Amino acid sequence: MSYGPSSRHRFSWKKRRKVGSVGTGVLAALSSLPEGASARIAAGPMRTRTYFSIGDILLPICKPRSSADVQTYPLRRTCIYIPQAQVVHGTGGRNVIQHAASHHGHSGLSSARTTYFWRYLDLEGRYEVIILPLESSISRPLIVYRSLRVADDIETRDNLKTFRAEFKGDLITPDDEGYDVSIHRWAHNAIKRAGIVAYVKDPEDVARAIKYAVAAKLDIAIHSGGHSPAGNSSTKGGLVIDLSRFINHVNVDTEKKLAYVGGGANWGMFDAATIKHGLAGVAGTVHHTGVGGLATGGGYGWLSARHGLTIDNVATVVTADGSILKANDKENPDLFWGIRGGGCNFGVVTEFVMKVYPQRTTVFCGIVVFHPEKLDKIAAYLDDWWPRATENEGIVVILTRGPDGSPNVVCFVNYNGTEAEGRAAYKPLFDIGPLVDTAKDMDYLQLNVITNSLAEPGLNYYFKGALLSRDKPSADLNQEKFAKIMDLTKDRAHTTACVLEYIPHTKINSVPEGVTPFRRDLPGNILINSQWKGDEPEKLASARELTHGIAELFINEVGYGNYGTDQDAMLTRPGQTSPDKVKALFRENYPRLQTIKKKYDPNMIFNKWYNITPA
Repeated sequence: MSYGPSSRHRFSWKKRRKVGSVGTGVLAALSSLPEGASARIAAGPMRTRTYFSIGDILLPICKPRSSADVQTYPLRRTCIYIPQAQVVHGTGGRNVIQHAASHHGHSGLSSARTTYFWRYLDLEGRYEVIILPLESSISRPLIVYRSLRVADDIETRDNLKTFRAEFKGDLITPDDEGYDVSIHRWAHNAIKRAGIVAYVKDPEDVARAIKYAVAAKLDIAIHSGGHSPAGNSSTKGGLVIDLSRFINHVNVDTEKKLAYVGGGANWGMFDAATIKHGLAGVAGTVHHTGVGGLATGGGYGWLSARHGLTIDNVATVVTADGSILKANDKENPDLFWGIRGGGCNFGVVTEFVMKVYPQRTTVFCGIVVFHPEKLDKIAAYLDDWWPRATENEGIVVILTRGPDGSPNVVCFVNYNGTEAEGRAAYKPLFDIGPLVDTAKDMDYLQLNVITNSLAEPGLNYYFKGALLSRDKPSADLNQEKFAKIMDLTKDRAHTTACVLEYIPHTKINSVPEGVTPFRRDLPGNILINSQWKGDEPEKLASARELTHGIAELFINEVGYGNYGTDQDAMLTRPGQTSPDKVKALFRENYPRLQTIKKKYDPNMIFNKWYNITPA
């Protein structure tokens, strides 16, 4: 979209000061405002008398003289105010503000009550204009003009040509075919418009991408499966290291019972590659979840009762932090310790070497739905079963509403054995009388698919974690709490599930504290999962309110990091979780993690998830 030169005219702004404007041809780029509640505004150069005229927007022509000229103000601070009556359109003939509103799905925007912001993006003089309507249906600011899009700016950097020549994989920028696919994520609200997506082919590509991003001062995100509703696998304007296209192998050594798993594989790929050899490992309960994020954050699965967490079954990792390192008990043991529970704080894991075990090819599993009036009987059964649950068993209880809005109690059951053995083990539960019973002998590959209804791709998501009662299941599963949950979820704009995971922890918590950074005293996890359609900010706000309201009914503390990402924390800067949340997650292991962070990532270029501050 281009705007030609506009005629000179007079306009009013703060203190009714009158100045002239000079127009020229420019490139208009529409984008959404970066997350955060402040704008970086150059105060001194704003006083210049020379301006570009672009539709409704008047831009000063100059570069910041130093970093002192770039200041931070609340977004509500008015920098330029142009009353509607005095707007003079450029010869492009298109009202930029109206176009931006239409682009973001809004209409009827009047600029009569609009606050404008102008800010530098960097010391090279790139700038953008933001509008903040005071009386309109738009509830968040919009960028309506940017002097150079991030991708255009990247193209001007001296070392990009070298990067492209050396890079083996695919580089995608906003102007390339396939860009929208490259930034697509499982959660719609996790999508951010990256400046460049680097589909890496090997660890050397990862190292090149990191080197380039650091030199270009670009934020880095790592994409494996893209299952973070907080958007940890995305970056606005930065560089995404995407492992999913080329580094998604799963190779099985049947003699050593090891699986060599690419960091971009998902758990469905892992299950399919291992079970055909009669083997399996601890995999995520949603099969399209990426291996990388789950494995570095802890990793619960249906087989955890028998084999522990995913991190307990990682034998070796290959990482890239600008260099390429192998980490295990003997090589770089500090890094190996940190990665098994410390998340993506230390580098990009390109390959996991995982232990796998003999596994039958069919299991007894399925969905069992009960009327809410049966909840007390279900809780009484679980009070008896939970203390003696075996390594072959696991039950997930979901308090939710059906498609028609009616309250339901849903159980996902799993028994690592035959249907006859499973029905015998769970006989008192089935005797309660379910409304629906789909449990049967199923192919093992279906085990990590039965919960997929809670994780439909393409919706908006908000997560909040909590912990099971340390007393007994009936402390959590009772009519009083169920009624409160149903009251909180009566708004049909959201589909919310309170998921209580009764996966036996005996094996998990048998690992001594300090062997990995992961806590070994957790009683079990609760996930409050809210999903909705539409981009209205009020829906996100209400999702947060109701999930936090439900969490308050249980042990509401930091437990499993993958269930309590930075959606659930006060951000101290983009991509960083509040220090209190980080310390609460890692507890006594935090100082050791800080030392490792200082060694492998002192500049905090890996700053997503629970961000560890270097010692």
